[in-house]
Amino acid sequence: MIQIKALGDVDEGFLDVYNKELEELSEKWHKYLKQTYWPDINTRQELNDFAIRLTDSRKGDGFYNTAPSISPKGDKVVFISNRDDYFSVYIAYIKSGKVIKKLIGGNQTADFEELHLLTPGLCWSPNGKKVAISVKSGDKDAIYIIDAEDGDEQELPVEFDGIFSVDWNPVNNSLVFRGDNSKQSDIWIYNLKTKGLQQVTNDLFTDIDPKWSRDGKLIYFSSDRGSYTDLNNIPVDFDMIDYDYKDKDLYVYNVDNNTLSRFTEDKHANESSVVTSPDGKKVLYVSDRNGIDNIWLRDLETGEERPITNSLDPVSQLSLSADGKRLAFSSLNKGGYDIFLPRKSV
Repeated sequence: MIQIKALGDVDEGFLDVYNKELEELSEKWHKYLKQTYWPDINTRQELNDFAIRLTDSRKGDGFYNTAPSISPKGDKVVFISNRDDYFSVYIAYIKSGKVIKKLIGGNQTADFEELHLLTPGLCWSPNGKKVAISVKSGDKDAIYIIDAEDGDEQELPVEFDGIFSVDWNPVNNSLVFRGDNSKQSDIWIYNLKTKGLQQVTNDLFTDIDPKWSRDGKLIYFSSDRGSYTDLNNIPVDFDMIDYDYKDKDLYVYNVDNNTLSRFTEDKHANESSVVTSPDGKKVLYVSDRNGIDNIWLRDLETGEERPITNSLDPVSQLSLSADGKRLAFSSLNKGGYDIFLPRKSV
């Protein structure tokens, strides 16, 4: 005689399998409906088709996991997450996504009153022992250097109305960042050894998201400056009211000779988030020229460029390991931000 168990007696393992299969069936059904009634999805990929999810906002990792920065060795990733109900900074193993430690508890002290979520400044030192971050600290913004092992904090003597997108030079003790004051947004360099500041740009254009090249000699950044690449010759009668500043292209600044050149030029696209290959011969960046933010590659020797992802969900905030074998990015997917790793090397 067959005995039917009461619901409370059903094996938990069976329920787990049942729920998982039901979830997968639901996802496949929704994908079929989208392919049938939304033709554009047939030409694009879903994130899970080409990337591995490192965090999961649907399963207790908070709804906001972003600003990934891969350690120089490529074994760890530091990122911002609200998995403990506050926006904090965590370090995790990049292979498993297992959190090693909470490096900074945000939103709980005056020093780390607020993390810059939309324009995060989070990066590793070249030796992988420290992390730099820009935060709202009391009534001002600040840059902190945090020891990745013991959590020891050091605030740098740098003060601006806003400090964003800090990046550590791979070969020397300097940081590049976006510094805002009451009237403009510029690119600055801070020398950790001499404690000196160097202003790279000084005009009314919006210069954002600076990133060092692998050899530490170039700074890539995004700007609305159009053809104005002569930093010392901006017209005195220039007025942003009469200027079309909706498109943002990439520019590259040469530290050795103090020259600026335009890197991308597309009147109908915005570019950001540059990372360079270990040999300095290729560059990855984010562009929306195909309608959605995706990852593009440019060969600096041949000038050839092409998209390497065709994601249905927008991609942002690239980070590449020093050996070029691991790439991380953030994306909004199914109601939450998560961190992803491409399944194939680029």
